[in-house]
Amino acid sequence: MGEIRTPQEMLGQLISFNTISALSNKDMIKFIADYLAGHGINSSTGGNEDGTKADLIATIGPNVEGGLVLSGHTDVVPVEGQDWHTDPFEMVEVGGRIYGRGTSDMKGFIAVVLALVPEILALPLVKPLHFVFSYDEEVGCLGAPGLIARLMRDKPKPRAAIIGEPTSMKLVNAHKGITAFETRVIGKPGHSSQPHKGVNAIAVAADCIRFLQDRAGSFEAGEGPRDERFEPSHTTVSIGTIIGGTANNIIAGECAFTWDVRAVVQRKVSGSERRSMPIAIMFCCPLCGGFHPKPTLFPKNLPMSRR
Repeated sequence: MGEIRTPQEMLGQLISFNTISALSNKDMIKFIADYLAGHGINSSTGGNEDGTKADLIATIGPNVEGGLVLSGHTDVVPVEGQDWHTDPFEMVEVGGRIYGRGTSDMKGFIAVVLALVPEILALPLVKPLHFVFSYDEEVGCLGAPGLIARLMRDKPKPRAAIIGEPTSMKLVNAHKGITAFETRVIGKPGHSSQPHKGVNAIAVAADCIRFLQDRAGSFEAGEGPRDERFEPSHTTVSIGTIIGGTANNIIAGECAFTWDVRAVVQRKVSGSERRSMPIAIMFCCPLCGGFHPKPTLFPKNLPMSRR
């Protein structure tokens, strides 16, 4: 007979696996596969190219179309630099609350699913339940595309999926789009005592960022579509990181910054539209075209769009 665990006991076991995205999750996937095997449930696993990460698909019920996917990611965000008063990879209960990395996002959901396996097996299912657990969600859903492709290839087409992200038990059936960019500005370096002879890449980047901030303000003020299901209900633009320059007495010859757009869209957006904002940046800066040589901007569209 397979192992019986309460959801809390199962959660404690899952939290004990340090599966921050920089590390492997294979030990946790092996534990899940072994647990399911103890209940007579076969699992199939896949992974990334270098074999350091793993995903899992397992099915309970008949091999027919129209099933329900129960899905969650096994990786968690880092803990470095955070004010933890307990070991983040050892579950503790204090004041009726459970603490540990991943209690909500999202090992809690996986723990409940796994703990309910004995009860699920006792049900006369007419449609299958598919357990689908991924890796590297926290760093851009890197494991999801291959996992989805494998699910659609190896299993009858499911009807719906429940993704157990923490939503305070409220139904969330939509998601803003996200497109991430890296913009690199190449200027003309020189000595800081002679700024008229160079082009300061940081100054140009600052104008570009100011433009993006203005666009963000326009969206907040009412430009573009709104969807009250989201908070905030409008499209947002956010600057993530910036790096540039060599020394305080040198005109910055290069600067790069990252930013993302989380768009409210009411239709499918084309690739050219997704690229329109970085193209607009190329014409927004007063410095662009004002010096020789012209500073050049190379927007790099990172393929992170999801909806």
